[in-house]
Amino acid sequence: MGTPVLRINDVPLGGGGRRRVEVSWQDGDARQMAVSSFAYQVGDQDAEKVRWYLEDFAEFPADPAPRLATGAESVLAETGAGLFTRVFSGRDAAGIWDRAQARLGQVRVEVDTDPAEVPGLPWELVRDPGTGTALALGAGVFVRTHLQAAARAGVPEAGGDRLRVLLVICRPGRGDDVPFRSVASRLARGGAARMEGLDLDVLRPATFARLAQVLHQAANAGRPYHVVHFDGHGTYLDLADMQLGQDDDGVGGGGIGLSPLRYGISVAGPVRAGPHGYLIFEDPSSTANQQLADGPALGQPLAATGVPVLVLNACRSAYTEAPPQPGQPGPHPVDTGTSPPEGEGAGGQAAGLAGHVHARIRAYGSLAAEVADRGVPGVVAMRYNVYVVTAAQYMADLYAHLLAGRTLGQAATAARRTLAASPVRQIGGAPVALQDWAVPVIYEAAPLACCSPAPAMLP
Repeated sequence: MGTPVLRINDVPLGGGGRRRVEVSWQDGDARQMAVSSFAYQVGDQDAEKVRWYLEDFAEFPADPAPRLATGAESVLAETGAGLFTRVFSGRDAAGIWDRAQARLGQVRVEVDTDPAEVPGLPWELVRDPGTGTALALGAGVFVRTHLQAAARAGVPEAGGDRLRVLLVICRPGRGDDVPFRSVASRLARGGAARMEGLDLDVLRPATFARLAQVLHQAANAGRPYHVVHFDGHGTYLDLADMQLGQDDDGVGGGGIGLSPLRYGISVAGPVRAGPHGYLIFEDPSSTANQQLADGPALGQPLAATGVPVLVLNACRSAYTEAPPQPGQPGPHPVDTGTSPPEGEGAGGQAAGLAGHVHARIRAYGSLAAEVADRGVPGVVAMRYNVYVVTAAQYMADLYAHLLAGRTLGQAATAARRTLAASPVRQIGGAPVALQDWAVPVIYEAAPLACCSPAPAMLP
């Protein structure tokens, strides 16, 4: 008998946060479905509490931060319980949950969401209020998917005992940014004993053009990468009103540029109307050393060269000072771009493009969905700006499970459980317990294994 699947199909119905949610249960030939419609949105104040808790609390653990953190943890629990109640309160839906709960450790949970909706509902938080069980932790696999993707995702066959990872460490802020080798060195140190078979290459220079070149070279050599791991910064913008006129010159790095005097950055690929998520690559030919790439632009070379998995994580920039309480900005904006120089130069203008914390959260969520929509079968994204130690712990666990032959969904879910089981983080002066297990967002079009190790190599 195959793996039982609990699928949640989330369809927005328009303004006011209204949505139609279809819940289906597939266990062999048996299939059940239930439908509910409701309005649900996470308020701005609660969203800010959660963001501060996940991104800033560990840096400022002194009073009154513990009390505020307890309030944020309540928001996480209440949000998850509220979602569960709205989805599974009907008789048919309750019957589906009874069947799923009885075998939850074996169940694959798939949440099908619209990639155009940002930020969408935080489905990773959904939990049974009766037992306190979070589906993302209790299920055998918990992933997002998009069954009506613009491009069909090709899921390759697992083969070999090597995991080839290209690590793209983008540091447009140069000396004012996160140390270049911080994530790579922690990955190597933290997982060295159990990472036999990991081939980790670092892309230099970390430009979009170089990424495409290296991916095509690897594919042409018959050794395509299994994973592209982007460690850097993102933003969420509407670039249409910033686009150059037809008679203007573009800014280096190819693609349609932005005004070099005003922004000093370039864009890979065409500028689309409306707000979208972008990764910020390095571009030495531009004033601000920045080039933006959206989901379609990034998804194209990944899909064309057979890369099945994209990993996205943002790590806190060294120059950013976190606010001690929610909604209280520190001396500098919490951003994800370069450190703004004094004055009104182009570099400062460009830094402002990534200067809003919730815009950055939307950037990673929307960009991950768009990359998946372009036919990349697996995407792992960190919706919040996690610290290096947390990202490295999660990624080391993820890669270890992939090397053991587990699917991306299995590996990501197991790594999530490890974060929940070992919640202590020490970033500031004192250790704190942090419920950051809900931060990873996993897209998996279908069960995807990168490696097929020999039985003697399995843990």
